Amino acid sequence: MYGIVSQLPGFLSVKSFRSDDGEELTVFRFSSEDALEAWRTHPEHVEAMKRGHAEFYVSGFLEVCKVIRQVGPFDNSQ
Repeated sequence: MYGIVSQLPGFLSVKSFRSDDGEELTVFRFSSEDALEAWRTHPEHVEAMKRGHAEFYVSGFLEVCKVIRQVGPFDNSQ
């Protein structure tokens, strides 16, 4: 899926994290709600979501958030 989403206009980044207890978090960043909507409704992504819900994920949730304020990055190397 990264090959598709990374080519969409407005895609900024994706990062995944896993805690020691196995919980996973993936953060996708887009430049606009329109860019997010293009990904949300992309036919291959829609099919992948259906398959993931049916075959891989027992539970989970999705949050869609807006950045209200961004601070940084910081450079404290000196």
